[in-house]
Amino acid sequence: MARYEKHLGIWRRTEELVRTDLWRPVLEGFVKVGGVWKRYFPITVSPTTLWPTTMWPTTFPPTTVPPIVPLYPSVLEVLTSLGYTSNLSVCLDAGAISSYNGSGNWLNMVTHSLTEVAYSSTIAFNGTPGLCSKDEYFSFNGSAAFSNWFRFSQFIRPSFAYTIAAMIYLPSGLAAATYDIYANAGYTGPGIKFGISSSRYPYLRMYPLASTTSYTRTASSGPSTGRWVFFALVAVEGSTCILTWHDMLGNTGQHYSATVPYTETLSAANNASLNSTIGASNTNFFASGMRIGAFMIWESAFTTTQLNNIRTQLRNRWN
Repeated sequence: MARYEKHLGIWRRTEELVRTDLWRPVLEGFVKVGGVWKRYFPITVSPTTLWPTTMWPTTFPPTTVPPIVPLYPSVLEVLTSLGYTSNLSVCLDAGAISSYNGSGNWLNMVTHSLTEVAYSSTIAFNGTPGLCSKDEYFSFNGSAAFSNWFRFSQFIRPSFAYTIAAMIYLPSGLAAATYDIYANAGYTGPGIKFGISSSRYPYLRMYPLASTTSYTRTASSGPSTGRWVFFALVAVEGSTCILTWHDMLGNTGQHYSATVPYTETLSAANNASLNSTIGASNTNFFASGMRIGAFMIWESAFTTTQLNNIRTQLRNRWN
C-alpha cells in the first residue's frame, strides 16, 4: 500500500515496509523547481535510502504534473484505521477519488448491493476530485437531492439497529426550516426520516409498518451556522435512540439519548422497494448553500464513544 507524505516541502510516495509503523521512501517523489514539477527516484530501495533532490530520470518528461495527492485520509481510511467497517453498508466521500472522480454518480466505497447514489446536475460538485479536504463537497440548490437508491430493511424490521452519520455544512443565515439529511419514508411512511428541525436540532421520525402513526425523537440543542457539523443517529429497537451533533470548530456538541418509542412487529419485505434520498425527503430539501462532504450507514448500533472517535479523526480534515 502506497501513500504520499510531504517532507521538507517535497511530496514523496512511500511504501510500508516490514512493520505497519515503519514507513520509508522507496518509490518516486515530486518536487517543483522553477515552477516546473519534476519526478525523481531514490538510488536504492534500502529502508535507509536518502532522497536526492538532483536525480532526475531522463526518460520522464520534466513538465509532467504529479498525480493528485490527498491532503487527508479518506473517510473509509479513517473508519478502517479505527476498526469501524464491520456492518458498514454505505460510505460516500466527496473528496475520495474512489467515491467521486469528477463525473458520474457518487459511488459507495464499500462492498454492498448499493453501489452508487444517483447524481443530479443541479447538485454542484466543488473542489478537486481526490484531494480529500473540506473543500470537496456537493452543494445544494433548495430543490434537488441524491435519490433513487433502495431502502435498507434494517430500519423497519424487528430487532432493528442502525447508525447513520453525515458531514454537513450549514451556511450562515440558514433559514429556520426542516431539512432532511436522510429519508426512506414517504409522507406517512413506513420508514425513517433523519434530519434537522427548524431549530437546527437533529431529529428522528419513525414510521412503523404496523401503523400510520409516526414517532419522533428530537435533540434539545443544535449547532450554529457557518460551519461544518458532524451529525449522527443511532437507533436500537426497544432501547436507546442517540442523536448527536458536534461542529468542526471544536465547540461542544451534544449526545442526546432517549428510548426508541415503539416495537416493530411486521417484516419490511413488502416495502423494500421504496427509494431513499440524501438531502431531502418528499419535501424538506437542503437549502441553497448547504453542503455535504460525507455520508455513512452502518447496519448496527454505535456507542457515543465510537461516534466521538470518528468525529475526532474527521475534524482534522473538516476543521
